[in-house]
Amino acid sequence: TLEAALAVLGAPASFETLDSLVNKSLIRQTGSGGTPRFTMLEMIREFGREQLQSTAELATTRHTHAHWYTALAESAEPHLLGANQKTWLPRLEVEQDNFRAVFRWALEARDGDVAYRLAGALGQFWFVNGRWTEGRRLLEEVLALPTDVPPDPTRRAKVLYQASYLAQYQGDYARARGLCEQSLALYRTLDNQFWMVMTIVRLARITLYQEDQEARRAFLAEAATLIGTLPDSIEKARAYKDMFLSIIYSLDPLTEANIRYQAEHERLSRQFKDRTELALAVLQRATLSLIQGDVASAISLANEVQQSLKESSTEYSSTRTDTSNIYLDIIQAEFDVARQRLDKIIESTYRRKDHVLELSLVNLAFILWKQNLAIWSARVLGLANIRADGGHSNPNLALLERFTISRNFYDNLRTQLGAEAFARELAVGRQMSIADLQAIPNPSTSPTHSIDSLTPRELDVLQLLAQELSNPQIAEQLVVSRRTVDAHLRSIYDKLGVKSRDAALRVAQERSLLP
Repeated sequence: TLEAALAVLGAPASFETLDSLVNKSLIRQTGSGGTPRFTMLEMIREFGREQLQSTAELATTRHTHAHWYTALAESAEPHLLGANQKTWLPRLEVEQDNFRAVFRWALEARDGDVAYRLAGALGQFWFVNGRWTEGRRLLEEVLALPTDVPPDPTRRAKVLYQASYLAQYQGDYARARGLCEQSLALYRTLDNQFWMVMTIVRLARITLYQEDQEARRAFLAEAATLIGTLPDSIEKARAYKDMFLSIIYSLDPLTEANIRYQAEHERLSRQFKDRTELALAVLQRATLSLIQGDVASAISLANEVQQSLKESSTEYSSTRTDTSNIYLDIIQAEFDVARQRLDKIIESTYRRKDHVLELSLVNLAFILWKQNLAIWSARVLGLANIRADGGHSNPNLALLERFTISRNFYDNLRTQLGAEAFARELAVGRQMSIADLQAIPNPSTSPTHSIDSLTPRELDVLQLLAQELSNPQIAEQLVVSRRTVDAHLRSIYDKLGVKSRDAALRVAQERSLLP
């Protein structure tokens, strides 16, 4: 940008200097979101680098560039949570190559100050925009950077926490726990109560997935005694969210204190006008309704979330919303709709190595079982790393139990196939790749997927279709989202062997499917 160019060039550079270079075609001016940006051809860039090198100005220029972009990242960091996220994310996304250049320079020059400052500031950015693998790699490189002066302990604790966060979300729980425990040790030494709580809550989530229930409960108990002393903030809201998830993703009984975590998450998200966190908080309230058997309220709240995220969703929040909606689909026996949601979720989570991939595979396995594809169900459990003996303690299977929709799915599937065949198919699944899921029979090609296999909800949609209601009107009538109605229609078209509304109604009338 003009601001960055003038800052890096320094005095006596001016707008007139840049304008002159643009007029001579040595620099090109381009537009990006209404903000002019300056760039140059690679050949001219290399020539400029040589001139800086020959006049011994290269190191100074790189240092100035690095500090300007580090300051930009630090200025943006507080806005990556809360109401201003939507404004700041695009600004950082367009600067990613500049950030990468700063990291290359800082790591080569062993400049620990810049490396730790920039890594700590960009941790939330990498998480929100889904660049988890790149973020983890850079954070780990910074932590391994040999420097002449030991890094500031506060900055190192922060980078350890950020690296742990991304490692957890990519399912590398052992590494995540080691990093987070190092971070907690530093924060305890620094007596930083706020970040002690954040790291303790993070460890509760990590140990949940390690199936270390004793450690999880200990971390949760310590967090519960400390979190009330912290000032309100959006980070505190997220801590409450993680505490709540650490409970419902286990088989621990829900208590009034646990339910309060969800209420506090929602209260603080509203207070700080963070639309994404608020949507996730309402989704947790829908989860509570589901656990308590109030399916109608859960559906209504899930629809509210879909509406609120129309303009502010990130890939992360969309994945979490769709994952929660899977349970509503299953409860309503909408297995075709759930399969279609899962196709998108699995593609997204696989691409960024999101640990929710395993949960999505468990959900897919359950749906396949309900669709009479028991062998494929066992294979997908194998792909999800579920053990043949005692695997039902896995937290992803526990989540099915929590929502009272599995009815001992794991044990029933093993009984249906027989212990030997079950273990064999799990082993087959462990050798599969995500690409092998393409071989699973689709509802449209399976023997049971025919006009006779229309679900009760699909028949409801068909009847409203006959009343010439639009998709949004059908969604309103059935208290579901527009996306769910679209999925129902695709399934109906497949089953009837048609491609349009008119054709579907004609076939339905011919087969006496309409009153």
